Amino acid sequence: MKKSISIGLFCLIICTLISVPLYAQDLSAELATIAKNYEKAYNDRDVASLVAFYTMDAERIFSDGRTFKGKKEIAAGIEADFTDSQLMVSIQNSSYEQNPDGSITMLGTYQLKGIAGGQAVDVSGKYTNTLKKVSGKWLISKSSLVSD
Repeated sequence: MKKSISIGLFCLIICTLISVPLYAQDLSAELATIAKNYEKAYNDRDVASLVAFYTMDAERIFSDGRTFKGKKEIAAGIEADFTDSQLMVSIQNSSYEQNPDGSITMLGTYQLKGIAGGQAVDVSGKYTNTLKKVSGKWLISKSSLVSD
């Protein structure tokens, strides 16, 4: 009896050790896909698709002090950013960590290039996004953007 319990426990440990790296690889790939899809929606100026990346009560905070809370304010902020601008964004995830509450903190960099207000723009910065799983989908609950 002890031998079968030991073998069962050993198998459980091996399965766990094998599955954790696979989960991390899957999660890393999923987060990279989210970033690329966000980048595409931004570059297509697709406000509805961009807002769909956020939770209903999400916060979007900029280093200049602008803060938008909830999907409605976030949509209005994005629309205002698109007014009189032709900017393209490039997003690069740097790292992520899973938090005890199940959320994920994702760090990365961005670069905006193009024209805004008739002026050439080339701005880069860093972002920190907190994502929560809602109905099986990772959504941004908090986004902080800091320009370099």
